[in-house]
Amino acid sequence: MLASSASFLAYALTWNEGYLPAVPALQSYWIKIHVPLVVSAYAAFLVAMVTSLLYLIKYYGERALEGWSGPGTSLRAAAAGGAPPGATLTVQSYAEAPVRRVTGGDLPVLATAAAEGNVLALWLSTLPSLTKLDIMTYRIIAVGLPLLTVGIITGAWWAKEAWGAYWQWDPKETAALVSWTVYALYMHLHTRNSWRGLRCAWLSVLGFATIMFCYLGVNIWISGLHSYKM
Repeated sequence: MLASSASFLAYALTWNEGYLPAVPALQSYWIKIHVPLVVSAYAAFLVAMVTSLLYLIKYYGERALEGWSGPGTSLRAAAAGGAPPGATLTVQSYAEAPVRRVTGGDLPVLATAAAEGNVLALWLSTLPSLTKLDIMTYRIIAVGLPLLTVGIITGAWWAKEAWGAYWQWDPKETAALVSWTVYALYMHLHTRNSWRGLRCAWLSVLGFATIMFCYLGVNIWISGLHSYKM
């Protein structure tokens, strides 16, 4: 995240625009309404993308551990809840915490591998369960989508005042509509059990990719009414 931010900042330094006044279309009170709404929606989708990536990392990490076969049989038994009398737990602090979360959605193998000192399992055990990550993503997008909806509506009102029409299929408008459609589709498909979890996590990542294109790609590389780079 820091590397990408540094890259964007370095690119911004090449703009050498100086202190130029805003173009007439931007000199409107709508800029104090439309822009905060849209940026807040983008921020929510960024957080949702992060929780989705954590979901994907944990999901595929757990599957990678399914074939784990460490040397500590006594630890494996303890992680499964049935340590034999006299068994010594050399990683007691890690053996207990993951076990308590097995009922929350984690695979039992995660507790077993963590108890035996597997580094990947120890780290994955610190993350919320897949169920919790899926719910977090859903709730965050449920906040971001209404913000984006109102942002698009206020943008249309602003466009009417600035350009004489609510909607002109400008590249920025089209990209925003694509992003809105992806997240609306997410909210709809999340109601289906077959889509919750893995598929919706990937859809959330795709949605943020469209947001990045809408926010940066259209403004910088595509000419249109929303292109303000001189």
